[in-house]
Formats: sequence, C-alpha cells, structure tokens
Amino acid sequence: MTLLNAQIPEHEMRLQSRRIPIYLGGTAPRTLALAGELADGALLNYLVTPAYTRAALNEIRRGAATHRPIEFIDRPQLIACSVNRNRAQAMAEAQRFVAGAVLAQPALMQANGVAASLIDVIVRTASETGLDAAAHLVPEEVLLALMAVGTPDDVRRKVNDYLDAGATSPVLYCIGDDIRFMIDVFTDPYLS
Repeated sequence: MTLLNAQIPEHEMRLQSRRIPIYLGGTAPRTLALAGELADGALLNYLVTPAYTRAALNEIRRGAATHRPIEFIDRPQLIACSVNRNRAQAMAEAQRFVAGAVLAQPALMQANGVAASLIDVIVRTASETGLDAAAHLVPEEVLLALMAVGTPDDVRRKVNDYLDAGATSPVLYCIGDDIRFMIDVFTDPYLS
C-alpha cells in the first residue's frame, strides 16, 4: 500500500474480540440494581457504613435475580482509610476529610446516619470560619461508622467489616500522606 508516496508494508492480522468487564459505580438503589442486571461488577461507594453495603447487596441481588446469582458479580468496596500508629493523628486526618465530604455530599452523609443537625452545624461553621474549624465538630463515632480509621489493627478490623457485609475486595483510599504505610498495614499482618 502506498500513502503520501511512502510504501507501507501490509501484514496479515487476525483481530480477536476481547471481553472487557464492565463495572458500574453507584450509590442509588436503581443504579445498584442495574449493576446486578447488566454489569460484571458494582463498585461500591466509600464513606458509607457496612450496613449500607449490606443494603446495596440486596439491590444488586434484586437486579441479578433473573439472570444469575450474586456470586457472579464482583463487588469491590471503596474504603476511605486513615491509619497511623498514633490513633489521635489518624482521627484528626479523618475529621478534616469527612468534614469536606459533609460539605460536598450532605445527602450521602445523612443517608448513612449523620444527623441533619450535625450536617447543618458543620456546613455553617465551614462557611463562617473555615474547614479546619468545622473538622473538629465531626465526632469519632461518625468517623468509625463511615471509614477505616485508627491504628493498623483498627483499620484491618473495619475493612473486614465491609468484607463481612458482602464486598468482595477493598479499594483503599488513603487519607493522609503515608500511602506506603497504609499498604504495609494490609500486606504485613504483623505490623501494629
């Protein structure tokens, strides 16, 4: 073949189609049911409780009911993870992150048990005095409910809670600067 006065060699090629898995990420029940019906996997949201994960699985199962068992659908779970040997430091980093999430996604936070009154106070404080001031208002019980936070043993336990709720694998979102330490926590069972 000649193109722009250049000779281009022709080669015999066999094109084979590949099956690329399709994943749907979603939080709403209808999206999760659609993932169960059509997708190879459902990427489950982060900053949710393990109870949310169980409810999400029910929606995925509902969508899959006529086609296949839920075991054929991959269900990786995004999990926000703030880990530090110093538990207080892990909590402080998580507070700022969750306060930002309250500002960005108040409906998701409320759907996962964060009181509307607390959301209002955090939003008001952030607008009046800034995110750092609002972060201090996020109570520990909210952090513990929505993410893996604390010492290495704490975060391993919380990740297992999501797996016990039906997630097939964790997709960890590191809160803080030491990503290597977070990886080590999950690859070295003796690290504490």
